[in-house]
Amino acid sequence: SSLTNRQIDLDLVKAVLKKLLRQEDKKQITIEEIIKSVSVKLNIKIADIRSHNKTKNLVLARQVAMFLAREMTSASFPDIGEKVGGRDHSTVIYAHNKIKKLLTVDKTLRIILEDLQESLLNKG
Repeated sequence: SSLTNRQIDLDLVKAVLKKLLRQEDKKQITIEEIIKSVSVKLNIKIADIRSHNKTKNLVLARQVAMFLAREMTSASFPDIGEKVGGRDHSTVIYAHNKIKKLLTVDKTLRIILEDLQESLLNKG
């Protein structure tokens, strides 16, 4: 409360708890689940997502998986890289930035990502 110059009241407590609960939700989705969802949605084998094949559709699927892993989990860039075929953290950073940029211009990709996020958040 000293940082925000606010009195501690019920609204502040609710806001803080809401943020904490959102972070808890983040940890419940695994990178494995993300890879599996991307695989199903884009009709690509999990092994192909983890492979080092540079075919355009596989690269995009891989980058989408890395982007979602960074956005929806608390995993670090190196952890994500390891789970997506043993890639370097810089590859994950590149993928994250690339997808972020593509989302500003590619409506289809934006819809696909929204669908993936929704299905992952509503799993179970």
